Amino acid sequence: MDGKLLRLKITQAEMYDLGNIDNIDHHILHDSGSKVAVDITAEVKQAELLSAVRPYNVVSNTGVIEGLLDGTVKTVKDFHEAGGVPCITGFEYQELTGQDYTHLRQSMVALRDAQRTLEERIDDMRKYCLEAKLVHPQEK
Repeated sequence: MDGKLLRLKITQAEMYDLGNIDNIDHHILHDSGSKVAVDITAEVKQAELLSAVRPYNVVSNTGVIEGLLDGTVKTVKDFHEAGGVPCITGFEYQELTGQDYTHLRQSMVALRDAQRTLEERIDDMRKYCLEAKLVHPQEK
């Protein structure tokens, strides 16, 4: 497989519980060849603040990850510098090499493809429900 498999730790200042802000570590596997990233935070570190993170969640937009890796996206020392949250306050990575990771990379691609299929089916169902007038679009 082309590209590199990386284990990332992205620390992000996030708001929780009505205005409290804390730095939360997100653990992500990123395959640069297939542009697949999987958030494994809920497995690595069960954080009560991250109730929305489920194990092995596919990251749909890898642009920020790629920007961190090539240096075009910078971290801030303190969220006050950024002018708001969420913002990235830390970034580390480690390359995972060897044949031991081939199956993992294949599984990540399969998971991404399954996620795309699921999203397509949900979109089809949403369109049908709107056309059949089972639901009505919410007014803005």
